[in-house]
Amino acid sequence: MNQHILLPREIAPDQVHEVLGRHVLADGFRLVYDTRASRGSWVVDALSGEKYLDLYTFFASAPLGSNPRGLADDPDFMAVLAEVAANKPANPDMYTTHYAQFVETFARVLGFRPCRTCSSLRAGRWPSRTRSRPRLTGRAGATRRPAARPGSAPRCCISPARFTAGPATRCR
Repeated sequence: MNQHILLPREIAPDQVHEVLGRHVLADGFRLVYDTRASRGSWVVDALSGEKYLDLYTFFASAPLGSNPRGLADDPDFMAVLAEVAANKPANPDMYTTHYAQFVETFARVLGFRPCRTCSSLRAGRWPSRTRSRPRLTGRAGATRRPAARPGSAPRCCISPARFTAGPATRCR
């Protein structure tokens, strides 16, 4: 394996808890997640090699499971993912071709029409764009929209009000 300044040495699975315990509160699971051997709904413990049915899914942040088939085994997809992850631009302010491709695919697959006030959620944070704020405040007048025609799909990609106690929000 190539040596790199950020990865000075490889740490064996049986050293993980000791190393982490020196630097952080390491009170998580006693297993060591094997990122290469785990597949789908099965987590593999790098210490013992045992498989566990994954009902945890990292607090539902991995709904497709570990190394999802069709993604993790696609070298082109993984190359794009590595490129985006290494740069991680703030998409609402700095646009990328990858972001445009994601939004276009999202709209095509879910059947939404374009909406200028679409927002996306990431890592449990609400969008901070100024035009999104009135929808998120919960103030009575700011969040009400005329009801959509029966049978028509909402134009918003994601409606944050679905996740709050506030009234439902839909784009016109």
